[in-house]
Amino acid sequence: MYVSKDSALNNNENMQAWKILIQRFLLSRTIFYIFFGILIGFALAIASIWLFWEFEISRKGTTVNQGLEVSELESLSFDLDNRPSIGRRDARVTVIEFTDYECPFCKRHNETVLPKLISEYKNNIRYIAVNFPLTQIHPLAFEASIAAECAFDQGRFWEYRRQLFANEGALFFEKLILLADKIDLDVNQFEKCMKSDDKYQLVKGDILIAEELGITGTPTFFINDKVLIGSRPFGSFKLLIDAELQKQYN
Repeated sequence: MYVSKDSALNNNENMQAWKILIQRFLLSRTIFYIFFGILIGFALAIASIWLFWEFEISRKGTTVNQGLEVSELESLSFDLDNRPSIGRRDARVTVIEFTDYECPFCKRHNETVLPKLISEYKNNIRYIAVNFPLTQIHPLAFEASIAAECAFDQGRFWEYRRQLFANEGALFFEKLILLADKIDLDVNQFEKCMKSDDKYQLVKGDILIAEELGITGTPTFFINDKVLIGSRPFGSFKLLIDAELQKQYN
């Protein structure tokens, strides 16, 4: 069989081209795996940092309130009996939430953690809501707090509160009235309440109490004599509540 010189040259060139293609393919796969490995390493690093941050926040965010029991709050003219609450008044554990209706972390807590707390503990805890509008950064929160208290007067506090958090960032006076109408409150009574001085003074009093307790942000929680700061996962509450319940049984 005869093979011409030109044919042999073409075959050689084809072989070289195939070698180059294979080398490029292998190189691209190597680069892909290196890049993929870098992505995995980066993701693991981020996850590790997040877990460490969560642990540190949980560790530092849970403090003893220097011996100030929840029952002692009444000595600061803080009437716990007539505040919006869920659960029995004689519950073993009292949880007090200081909240701001424009606070995204308060919203997250009330939409995710609070329902679990009520479902898990039922009448073993009494959950009390207290106003702490951070007016320097949330200019609409003060009036929203007044609106929530006016809804409390009509026995619809928790339902109205859910509406407030669902409309966070749009809590103008007109919107507060629309939300009252949405849940079938007596709108005339609601408007009169909103314009009265009583609720204004109540919310101002809550702010003074919060400041006297050294609270600087929302949400902040009192769990008997413990303080939990920030929007924490359900497990953080469970740890403290279970410990308090255990103390009651011992």
